[in-house]
Amino acid sequence: MKALLSLLLLCSACAFGQRRIDVDNDVALQTGAFFQAVNGAPVVTNIYYKVVEGSAYFNPEWMKGSAALAKEKEYRNLWLKLDLLANQLHFRDDKGNEMICSTPLTRLTLGDSLHGGKVYHFAYSAFIPELFSLKPEAWMEVLAEGRASLYSQHKKIISEIRPYGSATMEQHIMTSDINYLVYNNQSIRVKRLSDIVSVLSDKKAELQQWIKNNNVEDRNPADMSRLVQAYNSMFPKS
Repeated sequence: MKALLSLLLLCSACAFGQRRIDVDNDVALQTGAFFQAVNGAPVVTNIYYKVVEGSAYFNPEWMKGSAALAKEKEYRNLWLKLDLLANQLHFRDDKGNEMICSTPLTRLTLGDSLHGGKVYHFAYSAFIPELFSLKPEAWMEVLAEGRASLYSQHKKIISEIRPYGSATMEQHIMTSDINYLVYNNQSIRVKRLSDIVSVLSDKKAELQQWIKNNNVEDRNPADMSRLVQAYNSMFPKS
């Protein structure tokens, strides 16, 4: 009986080990395939080593996510960092080296495992017809999509300052959010909930009532997103 139990435990351990290997191989294959697809270039120097305020990245920490070159070609289980100042995507190759994508991407998904597992979605403006004319091109966070869509550009601006009496420069990076409502084949910059209501005037009364019924802040992007999603929900899905 003991011999049989030992044999069963050994088989279970082997099966578990095989599943672990399969998962690890899948991640490695995804990373290797992505490296080949985007012509990854190594990061030679760190141009942000003088930064004393702010960050060029959406999140300076590595995030697990996915990247798409087209709707039908998506690579998952990647370690990513999104540089919003240079509009470049950094990733780790299968050996852990930091690389930069050299091929244009259409979409990104970034997961924040340290803060409740929140997932962020990004789309590149060059592949959004209503934002095609935006210059320079930029990664836009997708806040809502549907009959009306809401995108937010986390615009980064860098300045260099030489403190009094110092021989070296300091870099300061500031972030400003610019929100674009895409509706009826047009893009409109919006700063507050009332701007959205003015554009989506076919449901003006309903949206004004929604604002009264919900605890919202006029300039909060999260509440602006909720408002656009509420508007989209007022129409039957085709």
